[in-house]
Amino acid sequence: MAISQYIKEIGRGKDGARPLSREKASDLLGQVLDGTVTDLEIGAFCLAMRIKGETPAEMAGFLDAVRRRMNLIPDGGAPVVVLPSYNGARKLPLLTPLLALLLAREGAAVLIHGTPTEDSRIFISEVLKALEIHARPAPESIAPGTVAFVPTEVLCPALKRLLDVRRVVGLRNPAHSLVKVMNPCAGKALIVSSYTHPEYALSMAQTFELTHTNALLLRGTEGEVVADARRVPQMADGEAVIAGLPDDPRVTYIGLCLNTRGVERAIASRVNGRGIDEAGCVIVATDAFGIANQGQTVVEGLAANREMLALAKAAELPAQVTISASFGCPFEGPVPQARVLDIAVQMAEAGAAEIAFADTIGVGVPAQVGEMVERGFERLGRDFPLRVHFHDTRGLAPANAWAAYQAGCRVFDSALGGLGGCPFAPGAAGNVATEELIYMFARSGIDCGYDLDAALDANAWFADVMGKTLPSRVGKAGDFTVKEAA
Repeated sequence: MAISQYIKEIGRGKDGARPLSREKASDLLGQVLDGTVTDLEIGAFCLAMRIKGETPAEMAGFLDAVRRRMNLIPDGGAPVVVLPSYNGARKLPLLTPLLALLLAREGAAVLIHGTPTEDSRIFISEVLKALEIHARPAPESIAPGTVAFVPTEVLCPALKRLLDVRRVVGLRNPAHSLVKVMNPCAGKALIVSSYTHPEYALSMAQTFELTHTNALLLRGTEGEVVADARRVPQMADGEAVIAGLPDDPRVTYIGLCLNTRGVERAIASRVNGRGIDEAGCVIVATDAFGIANQGQTVVEGLAANREMLALAKAAELPAQVTISASFGCPFEGPVPQARVLDIAVQMAEAGAAEIAFADTIGVGVPAQVGEMVERGFERLGRDFPLRVHFHDTRGLAPANAWAAYQAGCRVFDSALGGLGGCPFAPGAAGNVATEELIYMFARSGIDCGYDLDAALDANAWFADVMGKTLPSRVGKAGDFTVKEAA
């Protein structure tokens, strides 16, 4: 079938495009690789697929086409570990060479293949050259304990030309996904590839399954680290903080985990000591804030948190999920209650031991909070552990906590002195002060198990440490006492 007919199928926009069968996808890319189509048709193909996105079946067909045109690495008798390297890195470490050298030290035959795809990043060829590992000009078998670098143009010149289209149109095309999942070896191989977003991991895994490829998916080897300490420097030395915590059985230590790397760090903290008792996972209820906070949309956050919960469960680490921006978003405005509740149900079904509704920017009001908690119990069950998290931006955090209590919630986040905030939420004030919750509940006849005087003493001590008066109103005014008449 002529490429113009294929473009009519795939060029109908994101919602109207029709997926191709594996056979048709193979024929389509074959025409592109063979150079039997015009540059204009190649551009149309690239733009249409960029908008539409590739299905696993289409990816399998594309791989079939590439395989038939590839100069394969000869079978040297030993299985080869294949490390695709195409992302490069701007400022963060490019760890693929280190991984390759470590594998070779263990006796593995290692193949790195890649090529620069843009000008603003450092790519594997530059790092390997500095390590005196030079590109091979032709496909050769790889001996155990050896790292070989074979540029893409040696494996498949036509695929390299398709990758270079990015420099003209400024957008990725299917070639950038293909190179991460293709097997360039004639013999046994294990593809060790990296992914940058959770949904990519799912689609790559489905492609590997369709093509019967042995593969391992990693995060963070290509300068796309999971948690960049430069964005949130407070999280850079978490291990040192955890190591300094007292081993008090009355206290539960919860570690904030924004991604799988965070969960892995929490798990690792328990190896040589008590470490973290619970993983505190987070998902944001809106796309815009989610991208600002964690670099992911709601759909991506759901997938990421499922992965995090599964990872924690496998390590027997209890894990909870906080739904950030449950009552309002600084970028998108009001958040539909139904969306928040649907997220809560999905996270509970994924294994969260507790769900929290978080008013990250302090816009919630008592009526809204009370209804959210009520509906939460209706959807999750009266015995399901619900928690609330309030920022006191507009002075309503204690009132919101009271509304949540009346609706049945019994677990509340708070911060000594009202400290806290969010670096990615414009205008967000600190968390509701611990002293204010203790005061409110005590004056309401509810024993929450905390001593207000001790909290006020801690406030005064911490104010000296911080060198400033803390925001807590109760911290400033103290407990309610009646002065004796003179």
